[in-house]
Amino acid sequence: SQPPGASATQYESDLRVFFVGKEPQFDLVLLGLGENGHTASLFPHTPAVGERDRWVVDLYVEDQGFHRLTLTAPLINRARMIVFLVTGRSKARVLREVLEGPFEPQNLPAQLIRPASGKLLWCVDREAAALLRNPAS
Repeated sequence: SQPPGASATQYESDLRVFFVGKEPQFDLVLLGLGENGHTASLFPHTPAVGERDRWVVDLYVEDQGFHRLTLTAPLINRARMIVFLVTGRSKARVLREVLEGPFEPQNLPAQLIRPASGKLLWCVDREAAALLRNPAS
């Protein structure tokens, strides 16, 4: 059994080797939005939300009872294209908070996703968009 964090360290090492000599940039990052405002495995009030230097971190998600690996917001934000897919009425409240509420990334980590130079596209169904002030048709 590996010590906690070993998989994250190995994954980051693999990514650094892959991107050696060039900008670390994925062509596409596809994300969802959790009812608690998380995306990837960037969960509210976890150290992963505040990470600025590492590309991959390991975290223990208490309410799920297991460890997860996640890319960090700084690496995700380097992508050429980031697409959020959000569906269902159960996501309407959190989608409104993420897009229209105050910037509170500790509470709503999905707000950290703001590409540096790439594009960001939100694909949402009518149910998820139901509470937005000006949903696109």
